[in-house]
Amino acid sequence: MAKITTGPFRAPVEIPGANALVAFIIITLKNHTDEQKEVRVIVHECPAPVPPTIPGGQNCAVSPETLEVEICNENVVLNNNRCRQVFVIAITNRIYRVTISGDIGVHSEEVEVSVVGTDAGFSVHEPTMFFRHDDFIKVEDDDDDDD
Repeated sequence: MAKITTGPFRAPVEIPGANALVAFIIITLKNHTDEQKEVRVIVHECPAPVPPTIPGGQNCAVSPETLEVEICNENVVLNNNRCRQVFVIAITNRIYRVTISGDIGVHSEEVEVSVVGTDAGFSVHEPTMFFRHDDFIKVEDDDDDDD
């Protein structure tokens, strides 16, 4: 079973040039095959970063640990040559990670995935929250059949 992830990303305060807030993360799934496919969509969230206190004479500081919480866990069935989307509420400054597993195929030969952040009206997209299938990172597992 293949598993891919965006890695962590942050929902910005506002979408540049749009005077709009990010309201949703949209995960789009496209089944390219002639068979039904099933995938699991999991979204984790961490609280917004706290501004650090960097000691005098230092150039960096490590933040306190925060708990990553699962906010979405959906099993999605995709019929042949069809698309579906999963919508997740996004909160400004929070950190998110989207993980997809199942019948995806690492190189999008089965189910292609993309992620985008958007405003409440779905009219403006946040470019730093856009992940094409090729931008995802393969999560290592014990099953090497998915390369």
